[in-house]
Amino acid sequence: MNRGVRALWCLAAGLALAGCPSGWVTEDSGVDVDLRGVWTLDGETAFAVGQGGTVLMREGGKWRQLRSGTANDLYGVWGTSATHAVVVGDAGTALQWDGPVEPPDPPPPEPLPDLRALSSQTPANFRDIHGSSASWALIGSETSLQYYNGSELRDISNCGVQRIGVHVVQDTVFAAGPPELDDEGTVVGGGLCMGVINTSWTRYDPVACPVELEAGVCPLPDTQLDHPVLWGVWVGEGNQGVVVGSAGYVWGWPAPEAGTWLPQPSKLTTDLRAVDGHEQADGSFEAYAVGDYGAALRIKGRGGRLEVSGEPIDANENLYGVSVSPDGAHAFVVGARGVIFHLFR
Repeated sequence: MNRGVRALWCLAAGLALAGCPSGWVTEDSGVDVDLRGVWTLDGETAFAVGQGGTVLMREGGKWRQLRSGTANDLYGVWGTSATHAVVVGDAGTALQWDGPVEPPDPPPPEPLPDLRALSSQTPANFRDIHGSSASWALIGSETSLQYYNGSELRDISNCGVQRIGVHVVQDTVFAAGPPELDDEGTVVGGGLCMGVINTSWTRYDPVACPVELEAGVCPLPDTQLDHPVLWGVWVGEGNQGVVVGSAGYVWGWPAPEAGTWLPQPSKLTTDLRAVDGHEQADGSFEAYAVGDYGAALRIKGRGGRLEVSGEPIDANENLYGVSVSPDGAHAFVVGARGVIFHLFR
């Protein structure tokens, strides 16, 4: 059996079996619109969302399109099982998948949506969602933060505007975005917020040095440091993780207790749009970050040290979303023009 035929068989099986090729494999999404978000339960079940109300579900190694009931662009998806996923997007769009819908008898003139609409206390252009249980998830948007309580979206204490990347680990929540500026353009609040559910926020300000470091230190005063837009954040239960942003910047979490929080070298200059990872039994973690023009990184970390390397995804399209299975054996990446990549380990 040649590699191409074997890869197709492995995709159909949905498993990383002995004899299956390892590495990144292209999967057929069946659409050519931009896909903005992806979430996977395991190597078999996954959801992807994108332009024009596109919602895809992966079952049996194949992707199929669900009827979303909206034409609004969708950006974020997260869930807890094959029969529970929440999708968010433009104009206050929030949808929930509860598994296959039993068609009414007699059937209606037009097929019913596969997902049901959720109400939102303050509709906004939602950009990301991530949660800790079927009854709690954080939603980021271009204007404010909200939370999902299992049945609807409600307001939550805010931490700056444009919180476009969110992550939840146990009862700790993270929200990433651009730094907050005053009327004169001075930074008055960092781009990363961390808090505990139903308590106040702590703000952090990851920065970048626009000139070469000297002995690991930026020779410029703080007033001349760059304050990039932060696009994504992932943190594991061991309080280790990664923040990614514009111009290929990668910061290791936790932030330093003192001094300037500078990024790790990535050799990229394109924006990194998303990051996701998993923790390993030895206390280390492995994460994947993706971004514009097919940019992809593998990031390994332990004890505050990061190892950043390029990841060989054969893509020229912009990549917008990544999701890693809890065991780290699989990862899915989505991007422009319907591209989907699946990592077998």
